[in-house]
Amino acid sequence: DCCGVLHHLHSPGDGLRTLFELVAPDGGMGLMFYGTYGRTGIYDVQDIMRRITPNDDQTTKLPILKTLLANLPPSNRLVRNAAVPHTPDQHDAELVDKFLHPQDRAYTVSDLAVLCEQAGLRITAFAPTGRYDPATYVQDDDLQRRFSGLTNLERAALAELIAGNIGRHIFYATPSTNTAGCVAGLSGPDVASATPVLKQGRGADLADKISPNSAFKGQFDDFTVFAEPPALAADILRRIDNKTCLEDIYFDIAMENTGLDWVTFLDQFMGLYTALHGLLNSMFLRFPK
Repeated sequence: DCCGVLHHLHSPGDGLRTLFELVAPDGGMGLMFYGTYGRTGIYDVQDIMRRITPNDDQTTKLPILKTLLANLPPSNRLVRNAAVPHTPDQHDAELVDKFLHPQDRAYTVSDLAVLCEQAGLRITAFAPTGRYDPATYVQDDDLQRRFSGLTNLERAALAELIAGNIGRHIFYATPSTNTAGCVAGLSGPDVASATPVLKQGRGADLADKISPNSAFKGQFDDFTVFAEPPALAADILRRIDNKTCLEDIYFDIAMENTGLDWVTFLDQFMGLYTALHGLLNSMFLRFPK
């Protein structure tokens, strides 16, 4: 796992290739890089500071930066970027890391795909997955049909452009030679054996919070998205203990819901998983080895 390091190197590509040499053929990496569009305005301020303090040390630069931030006009791109705080009252370490770091760069999804390919890696998934799905932002049926034929990487790149506020890319990569399906999903013949696992908390506690008016809330910086729980959300959550597989959860619920078939149950679970995994990054699937 490498978070927030490579984009500060003189050559991020060399750093990534060095990490690649340590990865097993069937292993993988978790990575975080800065995102280009969500950091709009940050590099403008970095450039301003380089121009007006070319020979100053960091101790001198910090108060000048605070004065600059306090005087930026409403038209400035940083001020207009609601996802990035621009006031001078932030912690000094945060201000230095954001605006005075001697070396950093940001990437688009497409940039990262190229960077990984050159290092011998392929991107398997971004997290949370819902943030990289165009359908999260655009509800029109015709537009969603146009999204459906795209590859996962193409959808992620499109979602990034639509959202406009992704300042950090968190994703997983595996060696390009590993062509196996590396992402747990709800398709395939072994889906019944999948065990839903909550990142934190208890399913029963979450079930108690489900009401007719409740909704799951995903907060992507300054963009908020809501997802309505499926009808069986509480029943399913009560049975999630990080040990019981979907098939056993289904049979237990079916005992109380005459006529509930597996396809309907799986559709209900998909709605729950889409919210808790796709929007909140709080539920995962474990398959038997």
